[in-house]
Amino acid sequence: MAFFTDYEHQFQPVPEDGKVETGPFLLASLRLLPFFDMLGPTTFSFAKADVSGNIEKVKKKYETDKEKYKTLTDIVEQELAENGGKPDYAIDALLWLKRGLEYVHEMVKNVIVSEREGNNICPSIQKAYKDTIKKFHPWMLQKVINLAIKAVPYRSDFLQAVGGNKPGQSEEQIIEDLKVFAGKLGENLLAINDLLQRTGQDPDKKT
Repeated sequence: MAFFTDYEHQFQPVPEDGKVETGPFLLASLRLLPFFDMLGPTTFSFAKADVSGNIEKVKKKYETDKEKYKTLTDIVEQELAENGGKPDYAIDALLWLKRGLEYVHEMVKNVIVSEREGNNICPSIQKAYKDTIKKFHPWMLQKVINLAIKAVPYRSDFLQAVGGNKPGQSEEQIIEDLKVFAGKLGENLLAINDLLQRTGQDPDKKT
């Protein structure tokens, strides 16, 4: 199975009103977790656990009333209204989930253009970390993660894993699939950033 094209729950196009539906978004995020195993089940266990934990926290809020919290906008606005204008656990989890997905997004985009770097995608993964979630991590964790990143697989092996190890499948087709995925995920992340900014939640705030 080609990972980014064949799975059932994918990131959906954002509606014109910019409101991302909670259920499909959480399912797509959950389905993304095996991606971290392709980069190294031990190496990226920290990222997988972080994303998984934040999915569960947002899901906990959603499942209390699926109609009330049909969209991520509903979750954020309702939580602020019910908590005196202050964020609670669901907003905090959404913020960190967004950051984890931004890391994935940047990794994929960097791998797409990494052919000129040869078969070593370590610089691409390190750059993605630096450009997204590194600034939110304490110094010691940054060091641990940067060391772990050095154990990522070769570009060719990673692309074959993403492509489902199908015989005869070209890297060009896998790259095209990655581009489609990156576009869909990026659209959702932009909408979430807009939501957080509009409701007074600083997406870059260190918590």
